[in-house]
Amino acid sequence: MRDRTRLIVFALVLVELLVFAINGADVFPGNVFLPRGFNLTGLTPYFKPQLFSAPFFLLLELGSVVTAALMVRRWRCMAPNRIGAGGVCLLLIGALQFLPLTLLHYIAYDRYYIPVATMLVPLAARAASHTPDLLLAGRLSLGLVAAMIVVYAVGEQDFQAWEAARDMAARQAYAQASPYEVNAGYEANGVYGELPWYDRTGVVLGNPAIPGGYDFSVNGPKDPKLTLQFAKPDDPAPGFAYTSLAPGKIVIRSGAR
Repeated sequence: MRDRTRLIVFALVLVELLVFAINGADVFPGNVFLPRGFNLTGLTPYFKPQLFSAPFFLLLELGSVVTAALMVRRWRCMAPNRIGAGGVCLLLIGALQFLPLTLLHYIAYDRYYIPVATMLVPLAARAASHTPDLLLAGRLSLGLVAAMIVVYAVGEQDFQAWEAARDMAARQAYAQASPYEVNAGYEANGVYGELPWYDRTGVVLGNPAIPGGYDFSVNGPKDPKLTLQFAKPDDPAPGFAYTSLAPGKIVIRSGAR
């Protein structure tokens, strides 16, 4: 059993390193937690200064893989005869939360798994409680939670900073062209374009619920006159700079750039 567990851990880590080598650090599904920051929707993320270093992200991913492997190793702790009726209920709820994800016609983003993970956390904590050194495990857990709070604070500050800069840049761009001629990214396209359109007409601008349908909030106008883009803080293009651990600027470009 131990040899099998070691083989599983080795295989998972090897796959993780292979994916990292091919795709870079962007291996988590979705757009919420990326090396360049949080929730990069609508604006091209590759022009944004990188917030989290590649070594840090690789370490985080490897830690996630090892955690998953350890849960596989202790799968017997999830047996119905050990977790009782309450544990079985949590497993069933987690499975029911996961099943709808198989019906999506697009990738299941990272945040979609939160309802599933929430059901598994108590069971994982129960399995981890069998460690012979509870004091050490408790200290490590608190240290990890504290470290991730710091990571969240850094990412959220960066997110709020560039969102504020993007809103100011969007309003500056709207002085030159209508919101239906400016691709300002997800939130701005929705707030200044899609919602006012729906209030006036009662019709959704685009068909995002249909497979292959056009989503104005995400994609903006098909042939924009102006486009907002991430850039370095010293970029000479008009726009607004923001301050964070990875400072940058939201600039206004002509055309669909």
